Amino acid sequence: MAHPDDTRLSAPITRRLQPPAAPQAPADRLAEHLIEAYRCAAECEDPVALDLIRLALWHVGRTYPPADAEPASGKQWS
Repeated sequence: MAHPDDTRLSAPITRRLQPPAAPQAPADRLAEHLIEAYRCAAECEDPVALDLIRLALWHVGRTYPPADAEPASGKQWS
């Protein structure tokens, strides 16, 4: 039986075995890792981790432009 203060994840973490065709932007890689962490937290039903990961995903989405999007003229990402 797991203790409430146990920090180990019980869900297995699966990783992609084949590298992407083109190098990803750092923000895209970060978002990919955060989505994977979100899935693990959802399996563990950890509401605090889910909220923190959602906040981190929101921040990445607001801070960095999508890699495949063209920047709008005269507008900067913030």
